[in-house]
Amino acid sequence: MCQDEIKRIIIKQGAGVPTIPVSSDHRNGDWLATDVYVGEFYQDTNTGILYNRDATGIRVEGTGATYLEVDVSSAEALAIFTTAKPILSAPGAGLYYKYTAVLEQTFVTTAYTVSGGGDWYLNQGSKDYYFAKAAISHTSDAASQGTYYGFATPNTALTLTADSNPTLGDGTFKLKIWYTIETFR
Repeated sequence: MCQDEIKRIIIKQGAGVPTIPVSSDHRNGDWLATDVYVGEFYQDTNTGILYNRDATGIRVEGTGATYLEVDVSSAEALAIFTTAKPILSAPGAGLYYKYTAVLEQTFVTTAYTVSGGGDWYLNQGSKDYYFAKAAISHTSDAASQGTYYGFATPNTALTLTADSNPTLGDGTFKLKIWYTIETFR
């Protein structure tokens, strides 16, 4: 005979979005307050949004979106035009990414110098999501919400790139992206 079993679910809460820890053991001292295990729920107390971590990343519950953070080192930033930064691999035939993103810069000591077309883009077959060069060359910590600009090509990897390489500069960046995989027609 089947019986109901009562269990309590604890939802971790904190200000801001959840993060994926650098280690698999929360007891070793390197976990942030926002780090979550696979299968754990997290609620952002600023927005009320509920997240869940699975094997592929962090999902925003109710939207089907997956949340991903990608670090960009200073060396990668200085060569972002020459060597685009991979973000997501090609999703498969007839599929493309629908997403929104924020690019955060952590300023260190020297601002990036950008000249001409130094804007950064998320590229999925075209420069389809734009971050203004003013956000890249900021002289303090800054966050930039991207703006849709072009179009997406199905079955194309998503990369972070630019119109030209910045010169100088020593800060780092973190790309925060919320995405779903969509079927073309």
